[in-house]
Amino acid sequence: MAGELGHCRVMTEAGEYSVEQLASGESIRLRGLKTPQDLYRAGSYLGMGLAWAVNLFNPNRIWLAGQMINNPDYHKGCIDTLKQLALTAPMTEVKIARVDDMETLVCRGLQVLLRQ
Repeated sequence: MAGELGHCRVMTEAGEYSVEQLASGESIRLRGLKTPQDLYRAGSYLGMGLAWAVNLFNPNRIWLAGQMINNPDYHKGCIDTLKQLALTAPMTEVKIARVDDMETLVCRGLQVLLRQ
């Protein structure tokens, strides 16, 4: 199962935004976020969206892709928040990995689906 978490809404002290507006590489660049704390916080918004997915769908795998996920502060914010907000039982079963080859991600997923 794959989905688009970017359009999930998040309430912040500054108002309501989509995860994409808070956590995408483009939004981080446009807002000039560069400090470790800012990047951690941006990653935490992605972690919130992923926690919703874990709580709703109980996946057995989460694949993280994109240039921002390679930033250690962003990645840590994402994973820390995911672990804090997701239900314990599903989190013990889910495997989280990074995708190194984003260009073929969809093709590889389709290949697995066709084999089934």
